Amino acid sequence: MSRVVVLGALLCLLAVPASAQPLSLAFDQLGPDLATVAGWQYRLSVNGGPTVPLTVTCTGTVTLFTCLTPFDATTIVPGVKQSLTVTTCDLLTTLCSLASVQLHIIQPDRPRSLRLQ
Repeated sequence: MSRVVVLGALLCLLAVPASAQPLSLAFDQLGPDLATVAGWQYRLSVNGGPTVPLTVTCTGTVTLFTCLTPFDATTIVPGVKQSLTVTTCDLLTTLCSLASVQLHIIQPDRPRSLRLQ
């Protein structure tokens, strides 16, 4: 009976994919002050595709601010190299930065053929 309970608990844990765990994408942003940096728009591109707006929260008190945005890991294909870039846009002037340095991610694929032997 205890083996069945342990196996059931293990299967429940494995049923929650790693991508379901909340992740954040973090980056540093230069700017004159926090209000200015918070007023900019940030856009994400995955694998050179179209950019999508991000909801970003920045903190700090100096000209290099730390910014965080929730990251949906379901956009990452397991076992395939993915490339992420962030662009900063000033909505008042409509000017945008060059894309950030690429962040390369390779998410491991899930274990297969789980069994007791």
